[in-house]
Order: sequence, then C-alpha cells, then structure tokens
Amino acid sequence: MPISYEVKSDERLVITTISDRLDLDELGSELRLHAAKNVELAGYSRLIDMRQAEVGNLSSADVKAYGAVVHLPKPSNLAILVSNDLQRRFGAAYIAGRYLNGIYAPCRVFEQLDEALDWLKEQG
Repeated sequence: MPISYEVKSDERLVITTISDRLDLDELGSELRLHAAKNVELAGYSRLIDMRQAEVGNLSSADVKAYGAVVHLPKPSNLAILVSNDLQRRFGAAYIAGRYLNGIYAPCRVFEQLDEALDWLKEQG
C-alpha cells in the first residue's frame, strides 16, 4: 500500500495520498511512524486523499476501531478526499470512531479537492 506525504508548511497542512489496496494495520503503523518522525507537524491540518485507494471488504466496526487508535498526538483538523461511495463510508466510519473515542477535532469527507482545502482553511 503506497503512501506518500506532501508537507505545505506555509499552509500548515500535510497531504497524505494512499494508493492501491488499503491495509488498516499498515496504514496505522505508517501514520504513527510519520507522526513520530515529524513532531514539528503536530497541529497541522491533514488531508487524506483516498481517491486512488482500494478499500475492499472492511467492516464498519473495523474502521471505527481503527479511528479510535490511529490519531496524532495533537488532534488535527482532518479532511478525507474520496471518489466513490465505499470510500465515503470508510471515511464516515473512521470519523465516527474518532468521535466515539473523544477525538473531537473537526473532520469531514469530501469528493472535491478544492472544497476540502477551502474547508481546512476555514478551520484554521
């Protein structure tokens, strides 16, 4: 599961792009490792671009549990960019898992990059 990062320091934004098959364990490990290596990015807004990801057969319970354990040391505003209904359901379940476990930073799912970026700017 290839993951790439783009850091836009002037916008205080980290864009994570996921391509190919989505593996929750691998993604969680990768995001935690990236956060640990880049402590200076704590508090940056996050955009996760899943438009190229293959979500597969993940249950809502799996994704909610994942949302509860995979978060950054300082909760960040989060936009999840999707291109289909399955990805949208993944994003919604992930956000629900964050909220159910007390991670209340603003989160939303988007289909348009410009809308996601505008929303993140509005969040500060």
